Amino acid sequence: IASETLDDYEEGTYTHTITGDTSGSWTVRTGYTTLAYVKIGKMVTVTGQVETSGTKTASGQVKISLPFTCSSGSQHGASAAFPLRGPGSSNPSTVFAFLSNNQNYFYLAAIADNGDLTLLDDSHLDSAWEGKLSLTYFTNA
Repeated sequence: IASETLDDYEEGTYTHTITGDTSGSWTVRTGYTTLAYVKIGKMVTVTGQVETSGTKTASGQVKISLPFTCSSGSQHGASAAFPLRGPGSSNPSTVFAFLSNNQNYFYLAAIADNGDLTLLDDSHLDSAWEGKLSLTYFTNA
């Protein structure tokens, strides 16, 4: 096995946003405005807690920003459990982060009782909810 040097390592935090894919946003709770990331080569892992409070002006599906854009290719999309608390009256049971190729955000999704995938939107989530995240995906850079 040839020796290789790790020449692309980065870690830090970034300020995430939570928006509706049609318009508007959720207000991120003070103290929970950043998520942590580690980037090793093209692999990125994002971790942290997402919390909202106060104002919801969002319309459409929930989008939470990422520090890097996901790469293209069918093998590069990702999903991860996203334990959700306090979503509102339409409480989905199994929620996860759902990331598509060439996107710099992920959706929140749930599997319905009939097995269909549902992307959560403003009708599922009120102004105050929270969830934890540990998501690994690949980027082009």
